[in-house]
Amino acid sequence: MAAPSPTQRPQNSERDPIATALLVAACLLGTLVFVRLGEWSLWIDEAFALSDSLFRSPKNNPLGYWIFERYFEMMGARDGIRPDEFTMRFLPALLGWLGVPLTFWAFYPAAGKRVAAGAALILAVSAWHLYWSQNARFYTLVQDLVLVASGLCLRGFWQSSAIKLSAGLLAFGVASLAHPTAAIVGAALFLAAFVVPLFKVQVPGMDGPPRKTLYLFGVVGLIGLALWAPQVWSTWNGDAAKGVGDPAHLVLTFGFFVTPVLGAAALFAAHQAVTTKNTIGIFALATIVASVLAALATAFFARVSAQYLFGLLPWIALLAAMPLGTRSAKKPANNQADQSTPQASALSLGLLAVVALSGLTQEVLYLTVRQGERPKWREAYRYVWNHRAPSDQVFGMAGPVAEYYLEPRKLEVRDVRGVTYLTKFNALEPGKWARFNRKSWFVLNREELYDWPAESRAKFTELLSQDCRLVKSWPLFVESRDLSVEVYVRD
Repeated sequence: MAAPSPTQRPQNSERDPIATALLVAACLLGTLVFVRLGEWSLWIDEAFALSDSLFRSPKNNPLGYWIFERYFEMMGARDGIRPDEFTMRFLPALLGWLGVPLTFWAFYPAAGKRVAAGAALILAVSAWHLYWSQNARFYTLVQDLVLVASGLCLRGFWQSSAIKLSAGLLAFGVASLAHPTAAIVGAALFLAAFVVPLFKVQVPGMDGPPRKTLYLFGVVGLIGLALWAPQVWSTWNGDAAKGVGDPAHLVLTFGFFVTPVLGAAALFAAHQAVTTKNTIGIFALATIVASVLAALATAFFARVSAQYLFGLLPWIALLAAMPLGTRSAKKPANNQADQSTPQASALSLGLLAVVALSGLTQEVLYLTVRQGERPKWREAYRYVWNHRAPSDQVFGMAGPVAEYYLEPRKLEVRDVRGVTYLTKFNALEPGKWARFNRKSWFVLNREELYDWPAESRAKFTELLSQDCRLVKSWPLFVESRDLSVEVYVRD
């Protein structure tokens, strides 16, 4: 089958004031990533990002650590100026905002301007996207690279360009150097090109140069995977905290971030895409399903969280926005978009409004009553430091975070010295110190105790209840999660 004629492609050359309005709204709402950016306490992975970028640089994602190292150096880290919370998060937030227009850029050649603008709006009002944009981690960097790669690959297919498809597949390789999980979306997109024809529609360009390009990159990808995957798996599975398979954890965290409203919209759009034989809709569905199944299979052997599928979020937004480009006719022309009747347009815009308002509500809650969904380690450790005597013993969870707040100029916060790091591996340590007549402080989040062995958890909670008193707490409950921080003292 030849590449689609111009009349079959999304009508992107025509001006669409609705698409323009949606994109402008998306870019404006996307600036919420900068609101209260430095007000939340660091959490442990952010402390790791600072320390590892400057001192450790793990091999599995060298590009991410290299970029963060250059950024921290530019902010004066090598000159003894330690970045504060705002500075650490500014680069990820900027990349998070950039993901909004990149979503439009990536998808409009295949899906049409209105659908792409709708996807950008859904991304902009996603509380999941807001949360990771306000984290000093690599996930927004990876998402942007995945969007660049996805956009090039879709252009390669829809424009029957082997060069653009090759550039896109190479870009997925680069994105995997920022975080290995980018390869999941790349492999899923690769498979989608062969799955879509099973729905009796043809991916544009698949009978031309793009097919040969896919075969070539498929062989190269398998060789690269055989050489690279064992190293990644060894590092990942060697971490005792992640080396336990837990598929339920992936399902629960994925369901928490892909909200019921967004999920329902995506399922409705998926049904509509299959029914109307919408190529890009089916392509998005196949990419999403393949990515989730790959992550779920991995979750049986290692602990996989939904954050590892963060690069997939724009694809979910794309699928949820697909009704914006669906014609009202029972049998629409294949690949057409942005040609709805007024009635169909009103209905699709109404559905988008429901998804967007739901997401925006979640973002407002995140910025207010949910307090950034961060345990208040900063407040807790500063409270202890202001009330302790020099001879007091301090036990605390999130040790690198404690080191960050208790040692103002220290950069290597993995080297925890300011507190006795309280983890499941040294859970019996407080009991040993209880024999000595020494005042002790305990800073903890009770939810983390559920990862401890049952016997260790029982002994520690018994110590707290019988020998200690609660002196300060910062309650924070986010749906099913308890992010509260408590301070106990044993006199």
